Parts: sequence; structure tokens; C-alpha cells
Amino acid sequence: MTGGTLLWQGGERQRLAAHGKTATASFRVVKNTTYTYEVSDSMGQVAKSPGPSAVQALGDEPPTIELQRPTGMISLTPLDELTFEATVSDDFGIEGADLVFRRETKPDAPQERLPLTISKNEAGRQTVRLLPQFENLQPAVEPEDVLTWHLEVRDGKQQRAVTEMGILALRHFEVWSTERWELEEHEPEREPPDLAPFLTAAWGIHIRKPVLPQQEFERQTEQLAEQRINPDTAKVWQFVKAERAVTQQQADFINNHARQGHDALKAHDTAKALEELRVAGAQVVALKLAENLAERFSLAGGTGFGTADNAVAREQARLASLEQQAPQAQQSAQQLLESINAAEEAKELADKVAELEKQETKLVGSATRLAEDKRTRQPNVSKGDERAWAGDQRRVAEAARKTVADAKRQTDQTDAALNKATEGLVRAAQRMQEAAKDMQAGRADQATREATVAREELAAVREQLTGASQDQFADVLNEAERRAQRLTDQQQEVRDRTEDLAKDATGRERQYEAVAADQAAVKRELASLERAIGTLERVAGEGNVKRETAAHVEEAQQDMRRSRIEQRVTNAAVELSMRNARGAEPEQDKALQAPKRVLDKVRHANDSLASDAASELRRAKAEAQRAKEQLSQLNPKAAAKLQGKPPTDARSVQGQRRAELAEDTAMTLTQMKRHIEAVTGRIMTINCPGDIHCGWVNQWFSPEKTIQSIKMGVNIMWCPRQQVTQALKVFTHPVLPRTRRGGRCRKQAASRPTDPSPRRPPQAVRKPRRHLVRTQTPAAQEAGKVRRRQGGGEAVRRAVQVRAGQRLVAWALSVCLPTVSVGPVNPGPPAAT
Repeated sequence: MTGGTLLWQGGERQRLAAHGKTATASFRVVKNTTYTYEVSDSMGQVAKSPGPSAVQALGDEPPTIELQRPTGMISLTPLDELTFEATVSDDFGIEGADLVFRRETKPDAPQERLPLTISKNEAGRQTVRLLPQFENLQPAVEPEDVLTWHLEVRDGKQQRAVTEMGILALRHFEVWSTERWELEEHEPEREPPDLAPFLTAAWGIHIRKPVLPQQEFERQTEQLAEQRINPDTAKVWQFVKAERAVTQQQADFINNHARQGHDALKAHDTAKALEELRVAGAQVVALKLAENLAERFSLAGGTGFGTADNAVAREQARLASLEQQAPQAQQSAQQLLESINAAEEAKELADKVAELEKQETKLVGSATRLAEDKRTRQPNVSKGDERAWAGDQRRVAEAARKTVADAKRQTDQTDAALNKATEGLVRAAQRMQEAAKDMQAGRADQATREATVAREELAAVREQLTGASQDQFADVLNEAERRAQRLTDQQQEVRDRTEDLAKDATGRERQYEAVAADQAAVKRELASLERAIGTLERVAGEGNVKRETAAHVEEAQQDMRRSRIEQRVTNAAVELSMRNARGAEPEQDKALQAPKRVLDKVRHANDSLASDAASELRRAKAEAQRAKEQLSQLNPKAAAKLQGKPPTDARSVQGQRRAELAEDTAMTLTQMKRHIEAVTGRIMTINCPGDIHCGWVNQWFSPEKTIQSIKMGVNIMWCPRQQVTQALKVFTHPVLPRTRRGGRCRKQAASRPTDPSPRRPPQAVRKPRRHLVRTQTPAAQEAGKVRRRQGGGEAVRRAVQVRAGQRLVAWALSVCLPTVSVGPVNPGPPAAT
């Protein structure tokens, strides 16, 4: 090569530099354009490009960031270690990420930054981390300092994304204190809300200000300001009162700054509002006035309590240890976020396809007219119109290809629905190109047929994406409903056990510990529900769901905030740790009513999402498939036999996971029942079919038949969900339920074994035990032998009851799951197909 030239669209020329057998040039991409080239060699020969080549300028989207840890308010000493971690992504790569913090307790403190470690600077998702050395900061941090912080990420264009704001409190190495807590004799008229949620909400609105429409930004600030008004007095809440260690001057300082923050919100000045609320919030933390008891005692630390009077603090520290032992939620916030992101991506892609479909519909109409003109007039009359139509068709085809490229770059490549949609778009673009060639060659009729097929492809893709988006939103709503139901059930069970302790607590120290641990687990479940509702509220606020659905979600979120469930649960847990069951009961009653209201609102939102028969059937089918997978985990061997597969060695899940999976299965079936009822208009019966033996194996249940019955619209026999949940709680009845063949499902009442009456013959007491030994596993048989040798024993009796309870769970799951009846009970409208 001796060199060459690039000829750009518009006439600009650029030299190609020769390097042996190649010629190269570099240029900056700023817009879509085309170019041709020519090169020459040492023999004077010149070669030109066969046609123009295209350069497509891709938009540089801002980065995204998702905080992994830490979350909530943090308390530590200056020498403690704390890792900050976030997941970031950008379409071209991350240039930098920082921990941004400010010392709110220092007057006029500047904003400080610490860089985070980036694993790799390339496109896609990656993790950034930082383990800061707080003791090495200059000036050094001191105990009682309060820092507000967030993480920030930047791309090559200096576009940035930030996380939510967090609060970090520095405490002393040891704290010696004495505090006494007493229950109030009467409930105050209305409690003021926490200040921290207002600060977080104001931060969220402030960082979204550049992307929010002005009208929506003003609406959100006014709505947040309205929430800070006491409905009883129509004035701004007084967050702190002068009491105990708080002077009137300190209370006025906090309340004045909070009021100024409220005034700034009303004036739509979020920057000013943040400044005022940060000052007030930092002073609240510094004075250890956090409403949440867990936060309050974490500020004092878990060690170093130096007086015997500080029993509450010791019990709270032990409660924190119990909380760490509570099981984690099955589905993480990351999975919920991925479902929401997939739904938003599908909806965005569906909107783009709908616009392409609209343009293609116009082209089909004009192609039909051109074909008619060609048949009725001279062949060359519409030649210019045909060329113009072909050019328009190529532009729509190019837009379809660009949509495919954007979808592959921005969406999850493992999503089957999105992959299928992009394949349909590719086929539509190919049809458009064929239509343009046919029209250019004068074959108007053939071009019309090709364009019509392309339009039908686009319509199919749009419908598929719309359905996928609804399904993803439905999955998140289903998860929120399951969590709300699980929270309600757990709190109800803890409440019942607390009531039992309140009647007689003599010698039941271990039971107090168990109930306190379960109350801590309720708090973890509450955090999972709050994350799910918060995710739904964000999506609803962006207008990505129906207005009716968004209204129900917003009501659920408002109820969560107003009810202060976490405060009630924490208070109850502290009382239980202090062996005060009667003091825990009022708090538990309040903590129980709020989740029930939230569950109703989430259920209304879930039901409002599907607006037609096709949507209802699609959701019911998806729920039937989910139930099939859950049942396969509960009994893999029965599932393999049912599906005609070879025997499997997989073991069914056991213990706490089995109980949770059984509850989830029951909830899935309940949701499926609601959607089927909405389509068929028929009432589900609660009887077992006559040809099903009510035994304790579940080999008769067929998920395939259930899915088939949904398609046919036939009636499904149903046993109530309460029977399953009751069976999960029965661990005290030692005898399996028995019914005759062809009978109806019978609820087996749970009864606590009592000491035999002296008047009853001994044989009447021993007989059920012999029956239990014959029907139990070898381990249970051994437990029965030990029990007979020792004449009883609480530990052995409990082991036998657990075995019986596990078999009763299996019996309830087998009997109380849907089975197919071949015809509808009552004639109804034709089933949707």
C-alpha cells in the first residue's frame, strides 16, 4: 500500500496512512454518516470500495449504581472496619466511583471524597468496593461525630449516578449508662414520624430532579411536605420534645431546622431542604434520639454495660444476636430489582415496536394504493412514488435494526422473551427490505404482501413484549403478596404463642427465648416486604403500570409508613426478651393489624393488573407452572414418577425451608384460583373428588392436568389454603388423620396432649402411641421406644410430635391441592381460550 483516501458524506476527505499491506485512519464518531474509500499500491493500481459504508453513532447512556452494603443507619467506633460495596454498570465503561461524605456535626464542614476500587474499566456490570480507614482521616473523626454519605459513579462523559443517602454515627469504645423504660398507661393521640425517612425521601427527589418533568418534581416535593403536617394540629410535626436528657434549646434547634426544611420543600428547593434536614437529623443521632429501639441501643454499643440496672440494654443486645440468627428472605432485593428492570425494558421495547408498527401500517396502506394505481394506469406513471415508498420502507427497516441493536446492548441476553422478540424484529426488518426491493423493481403487489407480513410480525412482537412486561410486574406483585401474607402469618403465630406465655410463664424461660427469636424473624420478613413495596412504588411513580394498580401500591406504601410496624415489632421483641409477655401483647396487636391492611391493598393491586381474560389466563398458567416447580421440590420422586421420568435420587427439602416452600405453594395456588375465577365466573368447590383417596401421599396431583384445565376453562376442585397453613402448625397431634375412600377432606383439629385422666383405662392412652410407632419412620420408631422406656420426657415427646407434624404436612399438601373435574359444576359463559 502507498496510501488512500476516505470520502465522507458531505464531501469531506481524510487521508489513509499506509502500513505495509494495510491503510488506516482514525476519526471521532459524532453523528450517523456514510463513507467510501479508495487505496493505491506501489504499482499505481487503485481500488475503490464497492459501495458506501455506514457509521452509526450510539448514544452514551448515564451509568447506574445499586448499593449492596451497608444499608440503614450505621454505628461504629473510629477503629471499626466497614466495607462499602455497590454494583455499577455503564454502556461504555466506568471512569471513577467515590464515597462522598460530610461531617454534619462540624459547622461548615466541606464535602469529602474517597475513591472506590474499580475491578475493571469496561462496559457492563461490575462491583466497586472501599474499606475506608476512618482513623486515618484528616482531620480525624471523633466519637459522637455523625456523617451523611452516599456513593457516586461517573462515566467518561462525566455523567453520574448516586445511591440513596446513609447516616453513620461514631460512638465511644465503651458506654456505661443506666436507663429505665416503662410502658405508658395510655396510647398517645398520634406519634410524630421519624425524621430519617423524610431526609431519605428528600434526597431521592433531589437526585432525580434532572430527569423528572418540572410538574412531577413539584408534585413530589409538595406531597412530601404535606406528609410532614400533623393532621390533628395542621402544623409541622414537632419531632423532638424537651424531656430527660434533651434540653428545650436542643429540641428547638432540631424542630426549627426541620420546619425550615419543610418550608424549602414547599418552595420546591430540595437543595435547601436537604441542608436543613441533614442538620436536624445529625443532631437527632448525636443526641441518641432515634425512634427505633434497635438503632437506639446500637448507638450505645453491644458491650460495656456497667450497671445491673441497665437490663433493657443487655436484653436488646441479646435480641440483636437473635436477629442475626433469623433466616434470610428467599428472594433478595436484587432479584426483585431484576424483575422490575426486565419489565421496564420489555415495556420500553414494546413502545418502540408499537411506533414501528404504526409507521408500517401507513406504508401498507400507501403500497396498496400504489399497486391499485399500477393496475389501472400506465406502468411508469407512479415510478417516482414507488422509489419514494421504497426509501421510506428502508428507513423503517433501519429503525427496526437499530431497535434490535439497542435491545441486545441494553437488555439481559438470557431473557427468553426478549430474545424471541428481537428475533421477530429481525424477521420483520428482513421483510421490509424485501418489500423495498420489490417496490423498487416495480412489483407493487409483491411489495404490499411483504410489508403486510412485516406489519403482522411487528404486531406479534408488540403483543409478546406487552405480555412479558405484564408477567414481570405480576411476578413482583406476587412476591409482595407472598411476603405480606407470610409476615401476617408469622406475626399471628408469635402473637398466639405470646398469649399462651402471658397466661402462665412459670418455668418457661426457653420458650421466651424461642418466641423472641421468632419475633426477630418477623422483623427480617418486614424488611423484605418494605423493599418489595418500595420497589413497586418506584415503578408506579414512573407511570409504568396502570393508574388503578399504582393507586393501590401507593396506598400500601403509605400504610406501611403510617403504621410504624417496625417500631411495634421491635418494642414487642424487647418486651419478650425481658420476659414481659403482657407488655408485648399490645405492641403485637398493632403490629398484626397493619400487615393485614397492607396485604389487602397489595392483593387489590395484584388483581387490578390483569384487565382482560387473556391476561388472567396467562397469569394463571404461569402460577400453575410455578406451583408445579414448587411441588417438585417438595417431593422430587413423586414428581418424576408423575411426569414419566426415570426415578430420581434428589431429596426433598426439609426443615424450615420445607415449611416456607409449602406456604409459598399454597399462596401460589390461591393466586391461581383467583385468576381462574375471574375468567370462568364459576365458584371453586372445597370438596375432594370422589375418586381421590385422602391419603398422605401426593402422587395423584397432576400439574400438567391443572395447566390443561386452565386452557379448557373447566372447574377445578379446591381445598382451602387455611387447611395447608393449619397443617404446617400442627406439631402436637401424634396420630395421622384417616378418612374412608371417596370421602371429603376433613380438617384435623390440633389438640395439645394432656395428662391422662385417672378414670380412663391405660390401654386407651397407649393405643394411639402404638399406631404412631407402626406408621412412623425408623427414627420415629426409635424415639417411641425411648419414650416408653423412660416413661415420657419433653424432648422425646417433641421429637415424636415433629415427625407426626411432618407427615401431616405431606397429607395436607396432597389432599388440598387442585385436582381436575371433567365438567363445570354449573353452566357458565364460554371459557376464554
